[in-house]
Amino acid sequence: MAKIYDVSTVLKEETFDLFQEFLKTLRTGNSKESYARAVAKICTYCRKDFLELGKSDIEDFFSYLEQDMKSSSISVYYYSCHSFAEYAQGVVDGYFSPFLLYHLRMDAPDYKDSDFPPVHTLSDLLCDAGQGTDLYLAILLALRLCLTITEIISLSPLDFTEERGKMYLSLVRNPAAPPSVMEVPEEIRQQVLLRRNRNLLLLNSRGKALTARTLRNQISSLGTGWTFRSLRAFGTLLILDAGVSELDVAQLCGVSGRWLNRYRGIAGKGDYTSAAVQALKPFMDKNESEVDL
Repeated sequence: MAKIYDVSTVLKEETFDLFQEFLKTLRTGNSKESYARAVAKICTYCRKDFLELGKSDIEDFFSYLEQDMKSSSISVYYYSCHSFAEYAQGVVDGYFSPFLLYHLRMDAPDYKDSDFPPVHTLSDLLCDAGQGTDLYLAILLALRLCLTITEIISLSPLDFTEERGKMYLSLVRNPAAPPSVMEVPEEIRQQVLLRRNRNLLLLNSRGKALTARTLRNQISSLGTGWTFRSLRAFGTLLILDAGVSELDVAQLCGVSGRWLNRYRGIAGKGDYTSAAVQALKPFMDKNESEVDL
């Protein structure tokens, strides 16, 4: 991955060494390249070492990106830089990250009922995916644990631990922050156990790592209208519908509390949970389906 070394031309030697240590905390090559691209771009634009950036530099840079870049791409740059800044703050004495003072504007519209396919089609989605396939497991991970597609393809069986008959997923979303720990539903637990001897949880037909593009193409080919983004968003809605606090939901999903404002128009106003339980009942553990999602 040659592009990773481009960062050495815009960072001081000490910062470059720090960045290399930060990259070691990341699992996939694609993630490393995204972080390197973001750090290189902001330092090149501001003509400063990353640790010398101020709040005004960051504001100018993201204002520049907003001129001709999609919000989804800008978010990648923001969270990549933010993660490295938090890592640096945790290991460099006296360094305070200005990224903690800057918040990227999130202007995404509120969710509406029409943003999701009919709930009953979740059953069709899982049936067509094929129970036990890697696509089937990926769908459950997005819906039940609210994982992003990037998080899903990066998972290893070693990320899952068992204690007193229950399985837990420990997910490192930010190297500078404690991992997110979540209890794993029984149906996902069974699928993980079948893959415990793999290096990565999900593999393609050639035994190689599944890519995000492959998963998106596979779920699109099923024709239900569901995407991994909408599955994760709907899973988040179900948790909010269940009365879980916004703080707990934000920690589970790895988002800011104000991002959850997108759900304010529909959370608690529709009978989503009972409809989802009905659709998913054939695919859930018997004891689990008798309680709730």
